[in-house]
Amino acid sequence: MRQICFLRMQCMRKSVTTPSDGAQVKHNLEMVLETEFIAKTSAEAVDFTMECGICYAYDLDGAIPEKVCEDRRCARSFHESCLFEYIRGLPGVRQSFGTYFGECPYCSTAITVKMT
Repeated sequence: MRQICFLRMQCMRKSVTTPSDGAQVKHNLEMVLETEFIAKTSAEAVDFTMECGICYAYDLDGAIPEKVCEDRRCARSFHESCLFEYIRGLPGVRQSFGTYFGECPYCSTAITVKMT
């Protein structure tokens, strides 16, 4: 509601048509700003790339970050090899059948990685 009031005030100052309460925010902004926003027609994989939270690189010897922290608030991605080296260096790390158990370097959520 505050957005609509603000947009109406902007319209009065610019003497343009008043935004509609039922219209999408995008449409109202286009009216107030007197411009048209360009919609992206497709998303490419490059748009969603995330670098590794340990080495800060996307591509590491042909590998991409594929291990993701399970905490939704964190959701950092890591190369398996980087995460393996990080967890292996932690004091008190546990290992069982080639799997290392440690904590996410950012949020301390439990995270596992298989030995590479």
